[in-house]
Amino acid sequence: MASLATADFECSICLELLFDPVTIPCGHTLCRVCLMRSLNEKLQCPLCRHDCQVNALNHPGTTLIATLLYKLFPTEMAIREQDAIVRKRCYKRRLPVYFTSHCSFPNANVQFYVFESRYQSMVTQAMSSTKEFVSVFAIDESTEQNQPPCCARIGSVISIREIRTEVEGRWFVDGRVTEVVRVSDMEPVPDAFGLVSAEISSMHEDSGPGGIADMAAHCKHVISDFQRENPNWEDMVESSQPPDNPRALAFWAAALVAGPPRFQLQLIEQMSTRKRLEIVTAFLDDVTRRRREANRVRRSDLCLAAGGALLALMLAVVPAMVF
Repeated sequence: MASLATADFECSICLELLFDPVTIPCGHTLCRVCLMRSLNEKLQCPLCRHDCQVNALNHPGTTLIATLLYKLFPTEMAIREQDAIVRKRCYKRRLPVYFTSHCSFPNANVQFYVFESRYQSMVTQAMSSTKEFVSVFAIDESTEQNQPPCCARIGSVISIREIRTEVEGRWFVDGRVTEVVRVSDMEPVPDAFGLVSAEISSMHEDSGPGGIADMAAHCKHVISDFQRENPNWEDMVESSQPPDNPRALAFWAAALVAGPPRFQLQLIEQMSTRKRLEIVTAFLDDVTRRRREANRVRRSDLCLAAGGALLALMLAVVPAMVF
């Protein structure tokens, strides 16, 4: 044991002490983060080029080596841990960006597939730190290479809960929206296949003039009307009960209707909780009125069809009775 040196436990990729070591089927051991980044480029061991189909995120760590490292080199491993903490703090100020065609509301569960190299790199970076990235609504793709698209300045922070690699090479990502943030200072991430990162900052909402209790009560009334006209409304939301929190209520109500992207963006960008409630309530009320009218017309058509069928039956039966 005394003859062992730090060089005997170096990762062949980062050339530092192994941190969260993972041993792959070919027998080589690497840092988990280093392995994730390597497999993001090619599904091979970076040393011997042997095929490597493991999920680096969920692959069991090599506990024996990790234990030895902390026993033999406690000071060096403490420094490695501190570096990881600093990296997480820096990462929190800047998050990789996932451009999407729709907005994600707070507390919503999100699932999607990634197959582009830039977004697989995004997931790898996220999992090596805070497990977070920011989803930004892209308005129009830029025509210039390596330039970020024209997009909203508000984004949704998504915390990754699960990653699953599909047979065809796609990654399934399951996450949850934790907060809505301001997005600024977008710039390309070096050597990340066109991935863009952005600086994020918290948003502070106000309740708006006049309070929000009355508006929240009115919103719940409109929701009840909508539910009566839409028997399958529970399929549209994750929780069957509207929340009492006015801010959460507005986004819960918005999930009931598949509003256009610009409507979703309007809700996300709104800084007044009362104003957001007013917007979503008016939209929901309009949808309910149109659905009620459609249901009325449908019932009227059914009555006319039933009446026509009954009349045809009577016309067929009466002559038979006469003769």
